[in-house]
Amino acid sequence: MTKSMNPETLLTKVARLQAENTRLRRIAHHTGDAARLERTETDAKQLLVWRFSGFSISLRAVSNYGMTRRHWEWARALLIHAGIHDGRDVTCPHFAEAVTSVEDAVATLRSEGLDRLKYRLPQYSLLEGYYKKQAKLARQKARQTLCKNARQPAPFSDAHSTDNRPVGEGGSRGVRDRRAEIEARMGMDGERRGS
Repeated sequence: MTKSMNPETLLTKVARLQAENTRLRRIAHHTGDAARLERTETDAKQLLVWRFSGFSISLRAVSNYGMTRRHWEWARALLIHAGIHDGRDVTCPHFAEAVTSVEDAVATLRSEGLDRLKYRLPQYSLLEGYYKKQAKLARQKARQTLCKNARQPAPFSDAHSTDNRPVGEGGSRGVRDRRAEIEARMGMDGERRGS
């Protein structure tokens, strides 16, 4: 025996499920890849506005305008993915074409996912970027070592450590020869000179 359901109860459940479904779709739309893609599209268009207004869109410049490094990296990756940026500057001569290219790239990424865009980010650049970074770090380290060595006074290097005299010009400047004093106190001074 099945218990028949009240039509009002079914309508109430369907309405509640539809409302929950709508709420979940809104949450899903504004989180994860969808939200990132929306934000990246906005930032990429902002870069285009600045560039076509005559401003620089380098990382240093946009950080002064208020865009974070991470947002700049994603926006630049989108411009490169859209084919209107060559890694140094915007290559498209017309603003309307550039915006259309960005919108087309976003539509493609919405259906395919963000993987192709993620691989254009700096942390995903393979060996070329790694070796460039290592070479830059080596140059910086060498420069720091040279600067550090230039600031340090030169050591006295006239005498070897086996000589029984003060190092460098220390003896002529009135520096005490502690070894000679100790040998004289212990009576070893005469033995060494006699042999």
